[in-house]
Amino acid sequence: MQFSIPLKRNPERATHFLFCGFMIFLAAFLLPMSTKAVNNIYYTLVLLPLLFTLDRETLRDFHRNPLVNLWYLLLGYQLLSYTWSIEYSEEFVPNLKRLFYLYGLGLVIFVLVRSGKPLSRWVIPAAPLLIALSAIGNMLWFYSTHDFPQARLVGASRISNPIFFGSIAAAFSAAALVQWHGWSRRYRLLLLLAVAVNLGTIYLSQSRTALLGMGVCIGSLLLILPRLRWLALACVAALGLLALVVDWQPLLARGMSYRPDIWLAQWQRVVESCSALFGCGLGVNPQIALEPTHNLHHPHSIYMAWVVYGGLLGLAAYLSVLGLILRASLKVERLLPWVALLLVGLGATVVDGDKLLESPKALWLLLHLPVAVLLAEHARARRKDAITAGDPLRSDAGAAR
Repeated sequence: MQFSIPLKRNPERATHFLFCGFMIFLAAFLLPMSTKAVNNIYYTLVLLPLLFTLDRETLRDFHRNPLVNLWYLLLGYQLLSYTWSIEYSEEFVPNLKRLFYLYGLGLVIFVLVRSGKPLSRWVIPAAPLLIALSAIGNMLWFYSTHDFPQARLVGASRISNPIFFGSIAAAFSAAALVQWHGWSRRYRLLLLLAVAVNLGTIYLSQSRTALLGMGVCIGSLLLILPRLRWLALACVAALGLLALVVDWQPLLARGMSYRPDIWLAQWQRVVESCSALFGCGLGVNPQIALEPTHNLHHPHSIYMAWVVYGGLLGLAAYLSVLGLILRASLKVERLLPWVALLLVGLGATVVDGDKLLESPKALWLLLHLPVAVLLAEHARARRKDAITAGDPLRSDAGAAR
């Protein structure tokens, strides 16, 4: 009697299970769960089913796209910077594991996109509504024991940090608004209500990071996509109206939150102790002390983090690869929601964030998720081109899939 694993015997069922597991994983970010619990969901409901859907052809199709290879070479470069690190660190193996997590994320989304699973049709419309519901729950929970609206809103979910909650709310709201003409009237009304709640969340959480992300997204739409200028101008008008009716003093009172001082101190350390071109390596401890009692544990900017860990060369590579991804994606209408989401993430991470090699956390939703979707869509398009051109490397079974 021959034994075989049912999911391996039925790839379509495995892909369906993978899709359900990935949706549960995304929903876990909105729940009051520990980091370990979210990681366990990712292992068991996402990475494990992925193993039953992979084959040599899938990997070849995934890496057929040069953008995919450039992105993972970029992440590998950040890990490789350990070799010239000025300090010894035991974090190499954990960061190697995080690199495989992120590679797994890219493969998962490619498998789902290639198999025709409705990832965009589920995530883009549902996310702003679910985030708004989560925000309402957080507000009711938080302000039951704090002064409203003076206290800075926080929550109990994995994205409850005031910096990230507002940024993620802004990012997914922008992604849904970009497709405004494609929604029904009923959904448009729900979306407007969700956007209003999410703007309230941004204000109550005093998240200037989210406002910066929105500014980058709106400015980019105004400059790059003339057909979406109406949306950008409508967002500017809404923010202007909001500025007239609320008190912005709580946001302005905190000033720049030491950001220029942090970046200057990090840059001075790079040029004095390391190499401006290659940085200090990922093994370096980025903690600095601006005051005897004020220790800061990371550079508070993805871009400055690239300078610290990978030098100006790493920063230039990061900006170049992202520029290529955005340039290719702006040409495809159905990818614009993910482009808008990524633009908010790129703006928000100007003033916060650390290294890209992270376990599942808020940074995944702002950067890694939209990048993975855009890369998967381009990889699928390249696969279709190969089939149309009659690529001799492709098998008949692969062409028929």
